[in-house]
Amino acid sequence: MVSGLGIIVTAAFLLWTVQRILLGTPSDFAKKNYLDHLTDVDRREVVALAPLLVIMVIVGVYPSVIVNLINSSVTLLLGKL
Repeated sequence: MVSGLGIIVTAAFLLWTVQRILLGTPSDFAKKNYLDHLTDVDRREVVALAPLLVIMVIVGVYPSVIVNLINSSVTLLLGKL
C-alpha cells in the first residue's frame, strides 16, 4: 500500500518537474542569449568524434564482440571463486 502510494507520488512529481522544465517560461539565462558566441562543430571535432560513433554503431549492431570478451574474463573470475 505504502509502496504503491510512493510510486504514484513519485510519478506525479516527475511529470510535474518535466512539465516545468520543458514547457515552462524561458529563464533569464535563455533570454540573454549567453550561448550566441558558440559555433557549430568544426572539422577537427568531427574527426575526433567519428571513430567513437563508428564504435558505438558496431557495438550496438554486433554486441557479441564485447560480450564475448567480457564473458571470458567473467568466467575466469568466477572459476576462481
